[in-house]
Amino acid sequence: MEGIGNTNGTNNTGNITWQIQNADIREFYAGGLNAAKPVTGNLSTTITSSHVGVFCGGPKFGDMSSGKMVITIATGCTFGTFFGAGYGGNSYSRYAPSNQNNVTNINWNNWVRGQYNQSYSSNNGGVSTQINYQFIPMSDNKTNVARLFVEYVKFSLATTHSVTSNLKSCTITGNFYGGGSLGKVDGTVTSILDSCTVMGNVFGAGFSASLPKVEVDSIGFRTEPYYYEALGTYRTAVKGRTTTYKWDGKEGDSWINKNDSILYTEEDLTTLGMVDGTGDVFGGGEQSAVSGDSPVDVTVTIEGKTEVLGDVFGGGKQGRVDGNTTVNIKD
Repeated sequence: MEGIGNTNGTNNTGNITWQIQNADIREFYAGGLNAAKPVTGNLSTTITSSHVGVFCGGPKFGDMSSGKMVITIATGCTFGTFFGAGYGGNSYSRYAPSNQNNVTNINWNNWVRGQYNQSYSSNNGGVSTQINYQFIPMSDNKTNVARLFVEYVKFSLATTHSVTSNLKSCTITGNFYGGGSLGKVDGTVTSILDSCTVMGNVFGAGFSASLPKVEVDSIGFRTEPYYYEALGTYRTAVKGRTTTYKWDGKEGDSWINKNDSILYTEEDLTTLGMVDGTGDVFGGGEQSAVSGDSPVDVTVTIEGKTEVLGDVFGGGKQGRVDGNTTVNIKD
C-alpha cells in the first residue's frame, strides 16, 4: 500500500493523511512509490489495532519537499519491521511505446532495439535497464496486440525532514528504526515507544549503508514471443543474459558504464540511511551514520512498560554518531 502525493501542481499542499483501523497489510508506505513524481506535502498516519509486515512512515521513493513533516501515531498495532522515515533504493518508472495492433507476428527484437538502448532519458528520469512485454489476442481471435514495456531506474534517497513516530502498546516482531531503510533524514527524528514490545533491536536512525544492485537486461529476447496460428497457442518469450550493475556517484557526463557495469547517480551515496540534522535524535543507526554540520546529540527514550527483547543502541551498531549519546529507560 502506497500513498500518492500531488503530481500536477494544482494542489497547494499535496498532503497525505491516513486513518487506518483493524487492517492487515503486508507492506505500507505513507508516501509515493516513484521518484519521478515525489510527494509535495506532509505525511500523517494514524493507525490502530492493525498488523503491518513492513511499515514505512515516509515515501518508498522520491524526496519530500523542504519543511514537510512525517508523523506516525500507532496504537495497539503489530509491526514486522518499522521504519519511521523513507525507504529508498532502486526506483523504476515504465515507458510503453505505442502498441502494434492487428498483427499476427512481428520481429520483436527489431522493435526492442529501436526502443531499448540502456541509456539515460531525462523524460523518464533514469537509465533504461529492463524490458517486458504482452502478446494478447484481439476480439476476432485472428490477430494480436503486441505491447512492449521499457523500465527506467534511478536511485532515490527518499529524503525526509522532520520525522516523529509515537507508538503506544505496540509489538514489533523485528527491528525498529526511527529513520529510514536506505532513506536519508535531513532533519530531526523523534521516536517514542510507550508500553511496547520489541523482539528485535531499536535503532533511532536508519538501517543500511549498503547499496542495492541493479539487474540490466540484454538488448533483445533470446527467444521471441510467437503465435502459432495452426494451434492457436502462444510461445512465451525468454529474455537474454542479465548483467548485474552497481551504483556509483556521478562525476562526468555519463550515466552508465557498460564496460565496468556501473550506473551513476547524482544522489550522495555516503548518506544512506543517515540522520543529518540538529535537535533531538533518538538513537543511532545499524550501519548508517548520525551526523550534521555540527555535532548531533542522540537520545533514546523508552518509557512505560516497554519490553525490548534485543538490544537498544544509543549510538550506532556499526554507524557512527557525531555527538553525545544518552539512553533513558523509564518505568
